[in-house]
Order: sequence, then C-alpha cells, then structure tokens
Amino acid sequence: PYLDQCGLVLIMSVEPGFGGQSFIESSLDKIKQLKSMIPADTILSVDGGIAMDTIAETAGAGANYFVVGSAIFDQADYSTAVSELAAKARNQAASST
Repeated sequence: PYLDQCGLVLIMSVEPGFGGQSFIESSLDKIKQLKSMIPADTILSVDGGIAMDTIAETAGAGANYFVVGSAIFDQADYSTAVSELAAKARNQAASST
C-alpha cells in the first residue's frame, strides 16, 4: 500500500551481515515481482552479491541501481571494475526494454 510513495526500494540479495557473500538466485523473482508493483520512476536497488556474473541478470530482472562492494574493491583497478559492471548492466537493461 505504500510502494507508490517510495522513491527507492531496496532488495537484499544476500543474508545481511558481511561482504563477499554469494548472490541468492531467488532474489531475481523478488526483483521481477517488485518491479511490476512500483511506479516506473521508482528506483529499484539491489544490495548483495552483485558481481560480473550477476549484474546483467539482475538488471534484466528490473533492477536499476546496484550496491556493489567486493566486485569493485577486490580488484586492482577500481575504475575498470566499475566501468565493466556498468556496461554489463546498461547492455542488459537496453536489451530488456
């Protein structure tokens, strides 16, 4: 009943507590379901397990904002990691529309 009043909704895709956890695949269904329930201008954010191998699928499910930790900070070159993650998310989002 309050989703239409939210500017941002966050889905946790790991068990909260510590970084470096694996993405919980069932989060994709939650993202898809929530995307269908919120206004188009609401930010749908996902936090946890976002990495090179999960960001495209997450974007394809409807997420448009990603909280990323280990996939960036475990890399030697943060800038390259951010660029590669952003490109994967953009490419998937573009092909999903």
